[in-house]
Amino acid sequence: MLNESAGMAVLPFPTSGHETAVNDPTAAGSGQDLPLTAAGLLAAMPPEAIFSEYLGKTETSPQAFGLSGAPRSRAQEDWRPIAQGELLASGPDDLLTAGQVDGLTSVWEAVTTRLSDWRQRSDWSLDMRQAFGESWTLDEAEQLIEGIVSGQVRPQVELLPLARLQAKGAFAAGHNRLFLAEELLHPARSEVLKAVLLEELGHFIDAQLNSVDSPGDEGELFAALVQQQPLSSESWSALKAEDDRAWLTWQGQTYAVEQAALEPGVLTVGASGQVSVQYLYDGGAYSGQVALFSLTGMENLQPGSPAFIQEAARRALSNSQQGYVVISERSQGAVLSSQPGGETPNAENAGTRAFSMQASDRIAVMLVPNGTVEAVLQRPSPEGSLRPLFSTASANPGGRVHMGQLSGSSTGGLYGFEDLRFDQRSDGDYNDVIFRLEGATGPIESVSTLLKAPTWPTVVLELPVGPPSVPATPINPGLPIDPGTSVLASIVDSVEKFTPASTEAQIAASGAARITLGSRTIYIGTNQVSSINQNPIIASFDSANPLNNWLRTDYEMTGADGRGLGLAWSGTDLYGIFSVDGTQGTAAQDFRRASANAEQPWLRSYGQGGGPKVAVLGRIDLATGQLLDAVYLSAVLSNGNSNSLSITGLAVNSSGNLVVSAQSFFAPRRPNGQAMTQVTPGSSPFAYTVEITPNLRRVVSTAAAGWS
Repeated sequence: MLNESAGMAVLPFPTSGHETAVNDPTAAGSGQDLPLTAAGLLAAMPPEAIFSEYLGKTETSPQAFGLSGAPRSRAQEDWRPIAQGELLASGPDDLLTAGQVDGLTSVWEAVTTRLSDWRQRSDWSLDMRQAFGESWTLDEAEQLIEGIVSGQVRPQVELLPLARLQAKGAFAAGHNRLFLAEELLHPARSEVLKAVLLEELGHFIDAQLNSVDSPGDEGELFAALVQQQPLSSESWSALKAEDDRAWLTWQGQTYAVEQAALEPGVLTVGASGQVSVQYLYDGGAYSGQVALFSLTGMENLQPGSPAFIQEAARRALSNSQQGYVVISERSQGAVLSSQPGGETPNAENAGTRAFSMQASDRIAVMLVPNGTVEAVLQRPSPEGSLRPLFSTASANPGGRVHMGQLSGSSTGGLYGFEDLRFDQRSDGDYNDVIFRLEGATGPIESVSTLLKAPTWPTVVLELPVGPPSVPATPINPGLPIDPGTSVLASIVDSVEKFTPASTEAQIAASGAARITLGSRTIYIGTNQVSSINQNPIIASFDSANPLNNWLRTDYEMTGADGRGLGLAWSGTDLYGIFSVDGTQGTAAQDFRRASANAEQPWLRSYGQGGGPKVAVLGRIDLATGQLLDAVYLSAVLSNGNSNSLSITGLAVNSSGNLVVSAQSFFAPRRPNGQAMTQVTPGSSPFAYTVEITPNLRRVVSTAAAGWS
């Protein structure tokens, strides 16, 4: 994937740029530097300027977040249509400018098949005219569609992080480049990705046939027509009137794009799957609860209906990747609160709380203004102050927006809820519950456009604009970790060898680690590729279903010694346990190609030095044996070099995280990779435990006997 720091998209919400830190006056003697608050930073500014700056307004052009006005001539974009065959494809690998992604290749094939089927319909040309007008000939259209279906003509495709693109997809006609949010490549989002590709192909087709951009969102209209989706007269009129244009700045270049916008109020979970919430301000008289819940599988429920509300409540109470109750006002205080006669800090604030969600999932936020989620579950048609309010306007009474954004970044934002219904007696102040949410992003309307008047109490302006510079709730790596429930695993401490030519009987006799899943047995071992080099090898055999037979030797193919030592099945994922004694070759030749997305840097590579055998934990595709994700787990020497670590067991805890048991030689690491401090005398190896997310992206906590 592309490096997120290589560039950025213009965000459709204001962003905060305040990074200055000052000493926290309430933490005397702590020595902690916290982000400068809006009030401290802007004390010398007039109230209206403070308000504007606090809400995150930036010095941007009025057109920075979209274009308006008459249809845009493509001549101003240095546009020209491409000729058939100009972007020839030598194979599926060149679909992406940044390299092949298997998931995109298969979805692209499904989209072109759908286009081919649509082209065979008798009314296809009518669909074309409805979407793209009349300024083209039937021959031109036929050649273009056939070129797309055959792969002879197509735009270049580039993946961007959703946090940068801030859209599901976008097309730059002046450059014939189609941008996609890389999070859509998750298998669970394949249908969404197909619809986005069809929409952006509609923009591409319009750019090839017309020198003037067709009115409205012709891409979404084209996608709906191809998929034979019924459109009401209201939907038709809305699409014809919609302005889907925006500016995208990426890798130092600015593009005029047409985009597949994100659904307002829906947040997309980042690659780590970790979402954190900090309750910052309580400005309402109610005592309610705030919850997060996954929208996956709720597509057929009418937003705001009793069935929708009940399912949202059920998910929020599951305390799983489907949802959580993240703020309970009756038992959890805010950092700041508004009380009659003055504002006082609440000493019972729970700090920043972390929750494990499904990476790339679509989630929404629910506020029960004056009650509990449990009460809503029992009575899913509530009225009055118990009626839930949502981040998505479509689920709220009258379709009104009840959650607004105060400031935002590429990883999260600061949000405020209005807890009184607008069809009753709302004051529209959006300061009843203010919280920070990190790890999920999406389009949320700015509070600056929602407020009736900027009449917030002074205490609101004391809230930190940006995330804390230090964790609000530091993890003590010396605390015991929930040992979890052991999973099906087989780990050996010896080097057991077999080759690609070995039969199953020979492998079974070798003593290689193995697990059996039904009629299938999977083996892991070491392939002696030369007198001085070893590489891992995994083989799958299934006597009942030969389609499950595969063999892989491409996990580590460098001059460093790599070994296969164990397998584990969590019930949903297959994990391989490896060792490696250094770094040679390129990242494409070893585990680094699958570890680049790990959050903490020490997990991404062997580290400094060479010789000691460090562990590698890899998530394996059960169907093909492909390495999906990986992390390096090592100890650390006093000089900073990596030292030996071996994995001895694997479990899954109540949070759904993996608990890795290991033997660590001096010294065990904290979650950030730094050495722990020994507090009890002892000698290597040390019993060491690592809690890590199941997608192998983030170490949550670590613990070692005699260390803190």
